[in-house]
Amino acid sequence: MIKEIGSEFWETPLVDDDNGLFPADIHWLVSGRAAIAHVLDDLLKKNPSASSAALPSWCCGSMIEPFFQRGFKLTFYPVSFMREGDLKRDFSLAMGCDVLLVMSYFGFEEPEYPGDYSGVVINDITHSVLNRDVWLGDYVVGSLRKWMGIATGGYAWSRDGFVAEAPTGRLGEFEKLRRCAFIEKQKYMEQDGEKKYLAIFSQANSMLEPCGVYAGDPKDSQTARHFNSCYLAARRRENYNCLRQFLGDYLLFDQLPNTFVPLFVPLLLPDDVDKNTVRSNLASNGSTALRTGRGIIGFRCLIRIVRSYTRGK
Repeated sequence: MIKEIGSEFWETPLVDDDNGLFPADIHWLVSGRAAIAHVLDDLLKKNPSASSAALPSWCCGSMIEPFFQRGFKLTFYPVSFMREGDLKRDFSLAMGCDVLLVMSYFGFEEPEYPGDYSGVVINDITHSVLNRDVWLGDYVVGSLRKWMGIATGGYAWSRDGFVAEAPTGRLGEFEKLRRCAFIEKQKYMEQDGEKKYLAIFSQANSMLEPCGVYAGDPKDSQTARHFNSCYLAARRRENYNCLRQFLGDYLLFDQLPNTFVPLFVPLLLPDDVDKNTVRSNLASNGSTALRTGRGIIGFRCLIRIVRSYTRGK
């Protein structure tokens, strides 16, 4: 099998036992964006007057779009990344908003929000789902697609229970294309050859409607509950420790507490270091880095990273 990081995954192997990560009353969605949209629809049924929301200044457009489409007035509270691996949030702009969206980055943090905030807290745990004690807030949302080969993988949970019914409509062609791409990706990993899976994944992703609330594939809910989370967590932690030996001077987080499992290993580069050169060097050794902005490069903490990178050294 060839070694590669980044890109997309292939089908996820399962185990018999439930991994215990997800509550019984969770709603499964096609994507993390759909999960946020579903939560907002439920929130507006419970509180029709909610009209303002505060989001972190560093978040992707797919997190913003569901709020925008539902007419929320948006405020962005500052998130600052310090060289010592400390992330600072200033919630002062958020305190008067009806809704507060929070997230912990890369899997190296605990959820953080002000204890005296009186509005509705939506906690996005996409980066930290394998960490302990992350199911905090009024709502929890996330996606598993950055972690493993899963066709849909969005999830939403309400502490007080949902008023909005779980969606039943499916994006069947999207799911079909994703699963076809999994097969092509596995062929590539096992046999090398052309990267046919890239075009198929791209075609599938183009089908995701900006804020459509679609159900996830029931098969994926079983994948979410029965993937080997202990094995995955142990390997990712092991990989981080290996990477730390070679990239320690550039790691945004130079410590990994026992309760954390990294989704990405972010590098904080000096201004005089060209990010594209670093990306090219990593790629030449089988490692695909992801540009995340602010002088940070992240790459997924998979076993393929470590073997490729250390071999290249």
